[in-house]
Amino acid sequence: MDFERALVLDAAGVDLGRVYRTEELAPGRHIVFSATGITDGDFLRGVKFVKDGARTHGISMGHRSRVIRFSDAVHLWGDDARVTIQV
Repeated sequence: MDFERALVLDAAGVDLGRVYRTEELAPGRHIVFSATGITDGDFLRGVKFVKDGARTHGISMGHRSRVIRFSDAVHLWGDDARVTIQV
């Protein structure tokens, strides 16, 4: 981290050496987490561009519902866009 950024965080009262607990970062029971892969990683695939669209992979987690959902989506661009999907 550069020196100027560290000064700004210090002035805001951020302790750079502190490890925050889950309850401090996200208090409550109505917590939802969502992410979509941008580049390929260990957890999610990145965006793949196809003719007239893109394919994305994502995840959503709900604390209260105790459900984890993985999504595989095809986004079509344009009114005439068509995609052949093979399972």
